Amino acid sequence: KHPRSGTDLADTIRTRTTLEEIYDSVLDAQYKTSVTAVSLARYLCEHIDALPLSARSRILETHDFPIMIVPLIEEPPWTRRRTVTRADENCGSASSVSALVWEKCIEGNWTEIQPDELLRVTKCEAQPWLLLFHLLCTPSCREAYSLNTFRKEQISRLRKFLNNVVVDQIPVLEDVMRYMDELSIMDVPETASTGHGTALLMQQVDSLREEITSSRVVSDWDAVAREQFDTIFSKVQDATDQTLRLISDVYGESGYESVLASTAPSLDVQLSSMPIREVIIAVATKSGSSDRTIDCFRLDLGDEASSSSSATVVDSPHGKFRRTKCTVTLLDGSDASVVVVPSNA
Repeated sequence: KHPRSGTDLADTIRTRTTLEEIYDSVLDAQYKTSVTAVSLARYLCEHIDALPLSARSRILETHDFPIMIVPLIEEPPWTRRRTVTRADENCGSASSVSALVWEKCIEGNWTEIQPDELLRVTKCEAQPWLLLFHLLCTPSCREAYSLNTFRKEQISRLRKFLNNVVVDQIPVLEDVMRYMDELSIMDVPETASTGHGTALLMQQVDSLREEITSSRVVSDWDAVAREQFDTIFSKVQDATDQTLRLISDVYGESGYESVLASTAPSLDVQLSSMPIREVIIAVATKSGSSDRTIDCFRLDLGDEASSSSSATVVDSPHGKFRRTKCTVTLLDGSDASVVVVPSNA
């Protein structure tokens, strides 16, 4: 939300320690993972009727997705405003002026948005609205989601963000707006009753995962992480990692061409080194108006023909070919010393 300037960022990258570098990578990975998780949550809610009953109960009651999505709309993490320094066009390039700009995360990159385009909904901004639509307007979810005073107040906070500009871009939000208008005049109890009269609700529990991620084992994972950092990650940085430098050189233009030139064998070597396992010739004949008949012949390869040492690569108008001697044998096992191919084949 508050990014640093280009000069400060360059100084930070140059002077940061290994631990700070790992911490920055963790923050970047967490942000990208969280943005992706919102899209996955929207897909789950879109097909909530196909999910097991226990999964729907976790979405609506345990994690309370409708309430959890409210902060993402009020304080969107994919929109930010920051101060940039630019050259003053009126006074020439020698002077600079500070300006406030709006940026949105589009396709994983921060893109500057003009003030008149701020109300244009991006993909990231549409995901929480669509998630809210499926949870509040699906009949099965409305029956299973118990409203109380707290939930009514939290959901009603989003009514001010629904205007004609947003609804024109996402037409299904008209149903959400109508639902919130009905909710404003609806009397709800102070506390929601869970279960709706259900005496028993059974659900599957990942016992192995619960055992691994339990508090008893968390300290062991911390010890593993500390040992890996002390023995591996603390001894090398990206700027001094020789392996990363070699990979960068290989995928560079000059390195890529040199690798291809040194490893790619010539066509003569490829043709002469490839063994011939089996050859079958299909000959089609047609006499008059009768249907075409096809005769198949298998070419038996002797030891001399199948070995790559006896291969001879010859040039032809159609390219390079490998010449070898074969014996014709019918598929039924009988020998055919002479095979005459008709002229109309």
